[in-house]
Amino acid sequence: MNVFLIKKILNLGNIGDKINVKNGYARNFLIPKEKAILVTKENIEYFKKKQLQEKLKIKKIKKIAQIKADKINKLSNIIIYAKSGEKGKIFGSIGYKEILKEIKLMGINLIKKEIKLPNGPLKNIGDYKIYIKLYNKIYANVIVKILKK
Repeated sequence: MNVFLIKKILNLGNIGDKINVKNGYARNFLIPKEKAILVTKENIEYFKKKQLQEKLKIKKIKKIAQIKADKINKLSNIIIYAKSGEKGKIFGSIGYKEILKEIKLMGINLIKKEIKLPNGPLKNIGDYKIYIKLYNKIYANVIVKILKK
């Protein structure tokens, strides 16, 4: 029986895939659990429209991510002041929250999960290169300068 997947199913396929499965599996599991629908002319048209909408949505998201990446790459660096000891060790650490706050002050909206700290929270005075992942293969780099208060 041919069906379209409505939800991604491990080892079977992704959303919108047309797959051939045994009749019982489709009738007793996939269709009642709303994981798949039968292949009909109406459903084929529906999925074509849905795929077109998804492509346009992804294109828009990529464009916005690229604009953000360009803005972030234009930043020379982010300066954060922190209290520290004599050897340059910060009291506490600088993490996502502080970096996110500084970037938002510069007019760029990000979320916590987009910021990537390769070596974890920053614990010493100095310069650190961090990565910001905005979309699948769209990255921005910025240097965080931690200075003594």
